[in-house]
Amino acid sequence: MRSRSLKLLLLAATAAALAAGPAAAAALGTVVGPGTSATPTSTTATTPTTATTATTATTNSDRTSDRSALSDYRAYLLALVDGAPAGGRAAALFAASVNERCSRVLGPIASLSSSRVSSAALSDLGQEIGADLALEFLSEADQPFAQLSSSLTGLAWAEPAPAQAIHQLLSTEGAVLALSPSGLCADARELATRPGRVPPGSVAFLSVYASDSAALKQQFNEFLAVLSRYATANDNNLIGEVNYLVARFGAVEARYEHRDASAILASLGLSS
Repeated sequence: MRSRSLKLLLLAATAAALAAGPAAAAALGTVVGPGTSATPTSTTATTPTTATTATTATTNSDRTSDRSALSDYRAYLLALVDGAPAGGRAAALFAASVNERCSRVLGPIASLSSSRVSSAALSDLGQEIGADLALEFLSEADQPFAQLSSSLTGLAWAEPAPAQAIHQLLSTEGAVLALSPSGLCADARELATRPGRVPPGSVAFLSVYASDSAALKQQFNEFLAVLSRYATANDNNLIGEVNYLVARFGAVEARYEHRDASAILASLGLSS
């Protein structure tokens, strides 16, 4: 297996982890305005839930709270966009620390045949890199998230479902933001020593990461359904601003994280 082929496999797994991880969920998804048949662009399909099937008539209080939630969401996204350079620096520092802690540790397996290197292990290690970069990038989201939590929990609704969706979202995202990075260097050393098997540390970390990321995406799906349900035509400009910020944050995040993924792979000994 040539170093370039191994690197490309790891990069593909890293990109998949970034696309499916908590940064993608926390960069959130678009809101559907009134009069459109589109669905919110979360990573899972919208399904009927308590947030979308309630039968209580919409009240002026609901519409006011929904507009406030949209404004809070916009402020959160704007804070994430403004904080992206700091998140990028955190990710870059993490990449630099990998170079210091386990430089060229995968060099010995770069020339091995494909039959001697576990493709599952490579995939998991690539996902681990993507997960670590996503978590480092989101490390700057703590303060904006605290503000979002404070604002959303004070909103009044005519029925319990929206408040429940908000509570579950905030609880789940709080758990994701509290996740610790993986033992990437230890797992890379394990792979270099035993290239035919998946490092146990990778399995353990990705199990928690994947579960928490999936839960966060589902809760954002619920939250977006609430925002879409109660939106009125008067909210269209605000919704447009929200959706613009979602796209902008996603582009900025991808630029930083893909840069640092390449740097980490080079540090691990896969620079060709």
